[in-house]
Formats: sequence, C-alpha cells, structure tokens
Amino acid sequence: MKSGGHVVLPIFYRVEPAHVRHQIGSFGETFSYLSGKYVEEDVAKWKQALREVASLKGWESERAADGDEGELVKIVVRKVLSELKKAFQLLVPEQLVGIDDAVEDILRLLDDKLGATQIVGIYGMGGIGKTTLAKVVYIKLSDQF
Repeated sequence: MKSGGHVVLPIFYRVEPAHVRHQIGSFGETFSYLSGKYVEEDVAKWKQALREVASLKGWESERAADGDEGELVKIVVRKVLSELKKAFQLLVPEQLVGIDDAVEDILRLLDDKLGATQIVGIYGMGGIGKTTLAKVVYIKLSDQF
C-alpha cells in the first residue's frame, strides 16, 4: 500500500477491528498460537501491518453472523469495481469551453430509453472536439455499467 500504491479494503469478517489492531480476544489467541511457528522478525512485521490495516476504513461483518454475507459481498464488489474504474478513467482537460451543452444534449437523447441498447454517432469536421465529447459522455455514463 505504501510503496506500491495499492488500495487496501479491509474486511473484518466476524472480528472487531480493535481485536485485530491490538491482537486481543479470540483473534489474538489464534494469532499468538500461529505466530509461535514463525520467526520473531516476521511476526513483528505482521503485528505492525495488522495495526495499520485495522486503522483503515473497512467493513465489519456483524451482519454476516446473521447469515447476511451476500449483502456484504455486494457492497464490497461495488467498491472494488468503483476503484478499478478509477484506474481506467479517460483523461480529458479540466477546463473545456463550450462542451457542456453538447454533453447535455447527448445525455438527454440517451435518457429517453433507459436500459435500451443505443448507438450514438458524433460527426463533424476535424478538430472540433468529437473525441473529447465522446470521452466526456463516456465518463459521465461509465458508472452505470
């Protein structure tokens, strides 16, 4: 996470973050038992990593104890997809002049038949911003897919 720029999404499945952070409770007991089989230096690194991960915003699965793991999975999948989409965002300049009206016109056309498969053609002479317009429309709609 620190050196590679990775995103960490902690899921505390039937364990409280404080128990992970401080290695206490049933989590601490199991961790102590298993860590006895490894080198002390590695165990110290793991403890530090667990403290850091438990301090991140994540999900607790109290609900999962009631058999509602499916809802937790849906929430996590939505978040993972959202993070992945950020990595593949198209780059467009921040201050585009005069594009807002054209974007709104296209979005208005697409709103008429929500859920239908549609094709939009953008035509015009070279250099007027057709590709940029298509990118902006794609960015606005990409979270729906």
